[in-house]
Amino acid sequence: MITSSPALRYAKSLHSYNPIPRGCVLYLPLWNQNLSGSVFKSIDSYGHICTITGATYGSTGRTFDGTDDLISVANHASLNPADAISLEVWFNATSISAYDVLAMKADDVSWNPGWGILFFPADNIQFFVEWNTEFATKAFTFATSINEWHHVVGTYDRTTVNIYVDGVVGTPASREEVIDAPSSPFEIGRGADNTYNLYGNIGEVRVYNRALSQSEVTYIYNQTKWRYS
Repeated sequence: MITSSPALRYAKSLHSYNPIPRGCVLYLPLWNQNLSGSVFKSIDSYGHICTITGATYGSTGRTFDGTDDLISVANHASLNPADAISLEVWFNATSISAYDVLAMKADDVSWNPGWGILFFPADNIQFFVEWNTEFATKAFTFATSINEWHHVVGTYDRTTVNIYVDGVVGTPASREEVIDAPSSPFEIGRGADNTYNLYGNIGEVRVYNRALSQSEVTYIYNQTKWRYS
């Protein structure tokens, strides 16, 4: 059964935060009971169809077994922004290995074209955007701390790549490219072609068609961290 909450389907400004920030094209609060089924619609103005494989529902989100669990969001034009993007994830890893993926939209095992957030190596968390084998990436040195909740956001605006962990920004990297559009679904909890599966929990995921500012990332982190404390 597909479930959604029409009352939550209206975009608001970021600072009203009730519940959809400006430019948010995918909103998945995976702790929400309306998203507890095996198939549901995202809580945003698009109502993306999301399909669960294995990942079990709980009060703080979905649990992934590190083998074959995932959430698949059907491909849609709104998930293929050309000029700017932000990807936001709340996660709690049970274990971490190099290349383990939190969320990704990519066309094949080489992840080209594609974008997403993963661990590489295991003590770094990385946001990447790739075009025709050329990468724009930004890694945040991440003291590996399993069984703890963390908030990560990657942003790109055709000029600068940034990554934030728990509201703290890393050193930006420069890159000027249009974002190529992967035709594959957006997947949570694994890489393309069932690779690098996450062992842990994901509480919520958002995708934006713009690059969030540092103040916006800090605001979102402070407004949502209570749920995972």
